[in-house]
Amino acid sequence: MYCAKCGNQSAEGAKFCKSCGAAMPQGEAGVTQSSGNAPQGVEGAPQTAGGSARGMGEASSASKKGSKKLITIVSVVAAVLLAVILMIGNLWAISPKTFYGYLESHNKPIGLNDSYKQVMKASDLKPFSKNIGISVSEIGGLDITNAMLKDFEIQAQVDYSSGKSTLYASGKYLNNLLADVILYQDKSIIGIGSPALYDRSFTVNKKEIYKAINNLNGYDLDYEPDFKLKTIEEITGKLDRDTKLADKAISKYSKIVYKNIPSERISITKPDDPASVYTWQSGKARSALKLDKYKRVEIKLAEKDIYAIFDKVIEVLRDDDELLNMVIDYSFSGNSSSPVMNLMRSYEIDKDERAELLKELKSELDNTRENLIFDDEGEKTLITMAIITDNKNHIVSREITTEDSVITMMDYVADDKMEVTEINMSEGRFGTGDQLANLYVYKGEKGKGVKFLTQYDGTIELSYKPGGKGKNSLGLEYGDYSASVLAGYESYALKLSTDKEDSVKGTDVLDLTIQQNGNDLIECELSVSELKNKSKLKFNKDRSIDLATTEADELQEIFWDIEEQLESMSRELGRMMYDR
Repeated sequence: MYCAKCGNQSAEGAKFCKSCGAAMPQGEAGVTQSSGNAPQGVEGAPQTAGGSARGMGEASSASKKGSKKLITIVSVVAAVLLAVILMIGNLWAISPKTFYGYLESHNKPIGLNDSYKQVMKASDLKPFSKNIGISVSEIGGLDITNAMLKDFEIQAQVDYSSGKSTLYASGKYLNNLLADVILYQDKSIIGIGSPALYDRSFTVNKKEIYKAINNLNGYDLDYEPDFKLKTIEEITGKLDRDTKLADKAISKYSKIVYKNIPSERISITKPDDPASVYTWQSGKARSALKLDKYKRVEIKLAEKDIYAIFDKVIEVLRDDDELLNMVIDYSFSGNSSSPVMNLMRSYEIDKDERAELLKELKSELDNTRENLIFDDEGEKTLITMAIITDNKNHIVSREITTEDSVITMMDYVADDKMEVTEINMSEGRFGTGDQLANLYVYKGEKGKGVKFLTQYDGTIELSYKPGGKGKNSLGLEYGDYSASVLAGYESYALKLSTDKEDSVKGTDVLDLTIQQNGNDLIECELSVSELKNKSKLKFNKDRSIDLATTEADELQEIFWDIEEQLESMSRELGRMMYDR
């Protein structure tokens, strides 16, 4: 008889299979090998019960394995989908600290290096050759009539490329040349001249500018002053490297801070009342946005929490030589107190001096860590950060409050569809104390801009409003540009509008106005077209006078000749204007 489970043969009457141990069927239900006189129709029954039963067993086993694998795959997919659904729909139900970590990773900060590259890309002009005609319609404070201004003609020709650039400008009155100037620069030299005043130009090697300054001031040519400037390439290269390092440092130390925030200090709520987001871009707090559906994450740090965070940050910072060396570059280079000047100045800190500065900086950090002003057991809440997110878990607002100040950082779409990034600092509770500083960046279909609001109501604003598609021949987008400064009781503004000249193909018109306290100082129109004749842009380097190597006495004689020419032309201009 054969086993119904494994298909192996056992002795007649056996109760259990000798191969697999399964119970064997008894009596008529048993499976027996058929005799030789079995009916023709059931010939092969022995194979069905014996050999084929083994095949059926193998197929059944494979089918079960396949079913198990399919069930496993379906289960995993279902679990993943369930997890995603729970994460998206019920994030407020998970650990508050986990949710806060998710928010910070989901809302990527603005990268300093990315912002720097965008600025550099915007300022990278493509090569061009242009003729620029300038018509001045008003000069405030000089009592010059418009009729008289029309008699003046100013022309500029520019041939620009990344390797070599030349500019020639001239001024005429009643078609009489008054003065002109030619400026030249390539990768190695800078040149200046005035063909109308002197038949030779002046040049200086970019690496010998300090020698030229010494020569013009009567100093020893070999004297190297402390104050030397880096090249543009050196400055931009350092800014690129340092903004990358700053981004890395921000990410690194933010993680340290996050890890050292106790979970019990973080809470999540879903308030029923709408939330208001306030802006200071007008100088006063006002509602910029209301949110009906939002989550509020609140972090309250006690004094002992801040102690632990500072202790860990300083511990890691002390061994961060790369970041500390960058601090040295901006803080100690050339004994200047200005980070901007330290960036611009060409001052190399030698190896021994840098090592000593690094040692001093680490000693200061060690001393700070040993004498932290915070109580390592203090329970009083010193810092509160409130975070508001929209229904898509985008951080709309961060508000950091201390005992005497508040900082808000916002990223939202205002009611007028403008995308806004805003940073505010003020004394006292937000909206009640004196405002200290504000950065307001906005962009949308109606334009874009940036506004700085400083203490004592000082403002600086740069803005652009589109005025058509495309760019003009100078690479500027058509529209209105504005730059304004308010300092105390004084205000200054520069307005520039650019448009196509419909009557002349390939010509653009730019209207420029400079104002003081709302009154026009200068108003002029610029007509820009393609430059076809470059004869005025020829700069003869071979006949130029080197300001770094020419004797000071010889230069003095040349300057006296130029001064006499200027006085003569000035007298001639006065005579012509009087006769007019």
